[in-house]
This record gives sequence, C-alpha cells and structure tokens, in this order.
Amino acid sequence: VLTIGLGALWLQIPSLHELTLSEGKPIVDQAALKKLAGILRRQSRTTFEQAPSTMTVGLQIKSMHFPAPHQAAIGGDLWEAMPLDQVKLGTQAGVTFAGASNVTLEKVFTKDSKTTRIVGYRFSATVASPHNAADYPFDRRSLSLVIVPKDPTSNVFFVPDLGAYRELDPDTTPGLDPNVHTQEFSPLQSYFHYVTMPIDPSFGLREGGAQNHLALHIDLERRLLHSFVIYLLPLLIILFAMFAVVWIMGMRDLSETKKSFSALGSYTALFFALILLHRTLRGSISANTILYIEYFFFTTYMTLLTLVMHATLLPIPLRYASIFPLTRLYFPTQLAIWFLTTILVFYS
Repeated sequence: VLTIGLGALWLQIPSLHELTLSEGKPIVDQAALKKLAGILRRQSRTTFEQAPSTMTVGLQIKSMHFPAPHQAAIGGDLWEAMPLDQVKLGTQAGVTFAGASNVTLEKVFTKDSKTTRIVGYRFSATVASPHNAADYPFDRRSLSLVIVPKDPTSNVFFVPDLGAYRELDPDTTPGLDPNVHTQEFSPLQSYFHYVTMPIDPSFGLREGGAQNHLALHIDLERRLLHSFVIYLLPLLIILFAMFAVVWIMGMRDLSETKKSFSALGSYTALFFALILLHRTLRGSISANTILYIEYFFFTTYMTLLTLVMHATLLPIPLRYASIFPLTRLYFPTQLAIWFLTTILVFYS
C-alpha cells in the first residue's frame, strides 16, 4: 500500500509545478501578433519619437547544454527579413541577445527577393537559466533568449516569423529542433513573447524609459529515468543489501561472534558505497539547500547506524529475538518515511 501511495505521489508532483508564463502573453497566432505588435510599436514610437522599422526574425535552436548550474549554452539557426524599401532607407540589419555572453553570429547567406532581404546566421550564446535544485529529481529549469538590435541606436521592432513554424502552441515547442534533448533535461514548452526591459544607457546614447523586445522562452523538465538509474536505483540496492545482512544474522547455523563481525564488515562497506553515491550526487547538482532526494540518503544513514548498533551493542538473546520484527518492519518503515517526506516537501 505504501509503495502504491508513494508512486501515486510521485506521479502527481509534475502537476504541482504550475507552468507560469513569463512576462507577456505567448504569441500563438497571427491575429494576436498583429494586435499586440500594433500596441507595442506605438509605445516604441513614443520612446523614439518616430515609428520603428519592422523586422521579422525567426530562429531554430538545435543544441543545448548546461555548463554551469544557472547557465545554458545554446546554438542554432537564426534569420531576419526586412523589406527592401527599409534597406534602401538605410535601416541596418543585425541582432544580438540581451544579457547573453559568448555570443557568436556567423552570417551564412543573404538573399534578396522582389520585396524582402533575408539574412541567415548560425549562432551560439550562453544565457541565464534559473534553476531550483531543491526539488531534485523533480526539478525544472527555464531560459529566455531576448532578441535585440545589434546597433543600440537602431529603431527596429522585431516580430516573430510565425509562418516558419508548423505549430505555435507552447506544448509543441516552436523554435526548438525536435532532436534537442540533453542528458538530463527535455523541453516541456516554448513560446515567443515580448518582454519589457529598461533602455540600456550604453555609450550614453539614451537614459530612462523602457523598450519591448521579442523573446523565445523555454521550459525544461528533468528526465526522471536518468536520475533513477544514476542515484535512486543504487540507493535501493544498498537498502536491499542492508536488509540481507539483517536476514543473515537470523540464521541459526552461524556463531554469534561470526555474525557480528560479518555484519559489521558488510555495513562498513555499504557505508562507504553510500558516501560515494551521495558525494557524486552533490558534485553533479550544485545547490545551497537540501535536495529532496537527499532525505532518502539521510534515512539510509540513520537506518545503517541503527543496524550497526543492533549488531554490536544489543545482548545476544535480545538481538536474536529482534531479528524477526526488524525484518518485517524494515521496508514498511523505509517506505513510510519516504511517503511522509514527499508529502512534507511537495504537498505541505
């Protein structure tokens, strides 16, 4: 019953993480984009005292990894389209990403049609990726790629190239290549939206006010199978091994001294295995708080200490008499603690 209950709690945890939309509504169709763009362009006109030039931008993220706990390194293709009449008026193309580091943009092609100039790039950048590791292995992370003009003096308003994507619903992850998966995380949703940011006073060109910038927001969830295989499965094996040692101590054909020494040696080996597993976990997940999965390690430490005391300190008659209830209560107690811990961490 406790196993089923714990499994049910784990299945419900993802639904507790509400997918909060970042600033600005997701752009999911052309009608919504046209209405929103009209409002924001009027705001930009107030800021610059003239109507901004409109440039269409699209991108497709094809690679992603996490070089640091709160950073994401991404790469892919980007293209921008501008009416030729604006190009003739001197409007400069070129984009970069607000707040990003290690930005590279390699021009791949320039193509002119009768009315439009399209410029394509290969890009890479490192952006902020907020991450709350306390819920590990049920944690999530997010990132936003904010597209801004490369020239800070440009009065350019970016709109997403919605026609380049088959689906625009956030659950279909527009802007992400279908093969974008990291070892630990997989995309959950993505969408284009506009963010309002203070005007950058770089070079002393402008001060005060705010601008609206196009952004691609991405939410990712941890792949549970990876965490289960790497950490939870070895932890379960250690618990089963500890149970086997207790069960062996109940065998009548071994001397009590031999049982104690054998149990103590086994517990010592399991203790070192547990420490190495815990250290590996902490080395891979950087956090200044206790992780959810660490409570399972703490429970195992306490169980191991209790069993060592049972094997060495109890009088022989009491030690032997306690084997039966100990083996019967071993797994129910573990599951009960895991069950209560899960409720306290996620449901309280």
